[in-house]
Amino acid sequence: MEHYPDAHLSGTDQVIRKRADLHFDDSLNVDRKWPWRDEIDQVLVSGSSLMQECVFFHHPSQTVIVTDLIENFSENHFKGWRKLLCKLAGIVAPNGKTPLDWRLSFKKEVVREHIHTIQEWQPERIIMAHGEIIEQDAEAFLQRSFNWVE
Repeated sequence: MEHYPDAHLSGTDQVIRKRADLHFDDSLNVDRKWPWRDEIDQVLVSGSSLMQECVFFHHPSQTVIVTDLIENFSENHFKGWRKLLCKLAGIVAPNGKTPLDWRLSFKKEVVREHIHTIQEWQPERIIMAHGEIIEQDAEAFLQRSFNWVE
């Protein structure tokens, strides 16, 4: 916001509550005609008291964009006991997924519908805030990453 003071900032209700230091213009929890709707679809993934995320799908590039819903860290990102812990949590590439603590917090009957929407987009790639970008077999990666909702 410092570099682009005229930028419009949107966030989920959960992020808005967490980041009182920022001024948000809109909540992504509100269903409205977003200015990007012709190129980008979105789904609010909910069903957890710990996590709520708006996932985007950019049609022209066939790309799913997530922040925390999937983590896919490089094998070399962690060392020692942290590396083992992260492997056990299922957030190490090439098999990244939703971190274990968040998976356990979701009501599956709620989140399942949201995950199915993401899978129906049939992306070619996945960009995430935490980990390696998926450039190949993105649909298969999503299937593995979200097998916990079935």
